Amino acid sequence: MIPLVDLQAQCASITDEIDTAVLRVVANGQFALEPEVAAFEEEFAAYCGVDHGIVINAGTSAQQPAHVDLGGQVGDHPYAEAAAATLTLPVYPELPAETPARIAEIVRRALQT
Repeated sequence: MIPLVDLQAQCASITDEIDTAVLRVVANGQFALEPEVAAFEEEFAAYCGVDHGIVINAGTSAQQPAHVDLGGQVGDHPYAEAAAATLTLPVYPELPAETPARIAEIVRRALQT
């Protein structure tokens, strides 16, 4: 089997930098929407030669902005091949600006459609 990536070899030369960054994030206790993420977005965008970079947490979260960019609307059911010919049906419910307690109900309804 050919390994996909050798992270140990790639990280060996920057271990101190990685450890320092991880400890900074853990120390401030903010794991999302925090300064380290914003800095990474800016640096990665510059590396890629684009104006903006966006950190996204998962595959479905990455599909949503692409879906919207292609003209998709809330309530559409875009199909995406996830892996090995398994089709997934992401549903993007419209989340109103109400209390977080309602979010579970909205998601539950969206999953039933």
